[in-house]
Amino acid sequence: MKTTNRVLSIILCMLILMSVIMSAPFTVSAADFTFEENGIRYLELDDSTLSVVGLKQKNKAEELVIPKTARSKAVTQIGESAFEEFKKLTSISIPASVKTIGNKAFYKSGVETVVLREGLEAIGAGAFALT
Repeated sequence: MKTTNRVLSIILCMLILMSVIMSAPFTVSAADFTFEENGIRYLELDDSTLSVVGLKQKNKAEELVIPKTARSKAVTQIGESAFEEFKKLTSISIPASVKTIGNKAFYKSGVETVVLREGLEAIGAGAFALT
């Protein structure tokens, strides 16, 4: 009986771990970008949608509205660390086209107001953490 319970516990732990790994949002980093439009940097993803990976000037914007599309492609992600330590950024509006917000996307930023629309599926670890 103890062996059976132990085996079942291990299997259950493995299933939980796999589900957490599989549900983690895919994120990209600001190191590379495909193009820049209106000061926002985008990376084109494999499915021809876009991820916002940052801004041209780090601490210029105080309020930011992420567009639904850029160059006729849907904006579906905010990449990992895209706005990390953007101290002057206090307000951001995210369209319904965005499905995922990457890990630490707004980590240690000055964001106080976030407008989210219905359709967001995943928010990465520490996306809005202050420290």
